[in-house]
Amino acid sequence: AIDVDADAPPVTRQRWCPEERANWFSKCYYFYVNSLIQMGARKHLEQSDLWDIATSDEAARVFRRFREKLQETADPV
Repeated sequence: AIDVDADAPPVTRQRWCPEERANWFSKCYYFYVNSLIQMGARKHLEQSDLWDIATSDEAARVFRRFREKLQETADPV
């Protein structure tokens, strides 16, 4: 079994993800990525141009939510 440590220290972030602070309207129409799109139109994007993944999208958190939902569907035999 895969063990995901819920108490693991958070990943150090160098560039925050604007999606985390975007309002519902901005998320709906992806307005929070406009600056990245404009930069990409001017030059080839490098890894350093991109922001970090949103905290809610980190693999450990997504896997933990998946495992919880999967357990809810388990047949109680």
